[in-house]
Amino acid sequence: MSDFLLQSFISECKDIASGLDRLGSKWPKTYEDSSFIRNMVKEELDYRLYRYQSVDNGRKKTLKKKIKTVLIIYSLINRATIVDLQRNESLVGDLLDSDCDVFLLDWKEFGDGTLDLSLSDYSFRFIEECVDFIKNTTCDSDINLVGLCQGGVFSLLYTLKNKNKVRSLALMSTPIDFKTKKDTMSKILEHINLDHLYSIPYVSGSMLNSFFNMLAPYSVLQKKYLTLIEKQDDPGFVENFFLMENWRMDSPKVSGAVLAEFIKTFYLRNSFLNGNVEVKSSGLALEVEIDFPVLNLYGLRDRLVPPEASKALVGLVSNQLLYSEVPFNCGHIGMFTFREKELTPGKAIGMWLCQESRG
Repeated sequence: MSDFLLQSFISECKDIASGLDRLGSKWPKTYEDSSFIRNMVKEELDYRLYRYQSVDNGRKKTLKKKIKTVLIIYSLINRATIVDLQRNESLVGDLLDSDCDVFLLDWKEFGDGTLDLSLSDYSFRFIEECVDFIKNTTCDSDINLVGLCQGGVFSLLYTLKNKNKVRSLALMSTPIDFKTKKDTMSKILEHINLDHLYSIPYVSGSMLNSFFNMLAPYSVLQKKYLTLIEKQDDPGFVENFFLMENWRMDSPKVSGAVLAEFIKTFYLRNSFLNGNVEVKSSGLALEVEIDFPVLNLYGLRDRLVPPEASKALVGLVSNQLLYSEVPFNCGHIGMFTFREKELTPGKAIGMWLCQESRG
């Protein structure tokens, strides 16, 4: 190695070491200036239901005009804290700013409650309990579901079964076509031994993290840390980076049987596009006909749920006047952190709900 290359290498190593040392003191503090609070309003063995409320100087604010009552339903993978992780600049913050009454269905970690769970529990029973509770609490018969990723699949299944109980449905980063060409995860899951997955009690969070890391190893395990070093002097970037990493690594256990049923129903059978979804655990066969207002939001650079997988939703809507879609120039997790322009996913949902209420 020439002296020049050696000196360049040593210089870069020193820069990285210096950057890591400075980053060590920049772990974000707990938010104390959030513009909202959340209260647990219902708790069962397998989930908690939270209700958010805006605050002003520590005092609760009463909504001047409720546009819509919203129930957010998240995935079983990772934790639902992503919806309010950035507090004021989050999905929840944007919905509250749009004068929505916001509820969150937060799944408990598998093993803390019922051990014999199925896809139908998450898609029908638990959502039904929360919808009924919200209607009784708010006296609002028009409930709007916001489904995120796998939670969007649960939300769509529930709405197809209970069209009279849901006013509208917004889906974010939700797969509809599970067999698109760029869907790496789908190709891998075709080789999973489902009998073995059914037989194990749960899949650990660390195993799930390893699986998702391997879908894009360079981006997830190397590239972003180099970007962190480059932007170490940007406090906002550093704080958001640590928040997201802490969230990403905090993955809960998930029922093996539920995962197996989900993979078989959607990744292997591609049930939405087949026009009929058979949920074996409940004995239901749902016709896939969307005749209610639906908003579809997706990331153009999403690797986990390619945009084509989400855009397939339009083909299932009977009346195109009921369908709207908004793409964002970001990846899967970027849908929760997107702040590059005035329109964020949360604001897009709020605007759409406002238009729906007027219509």
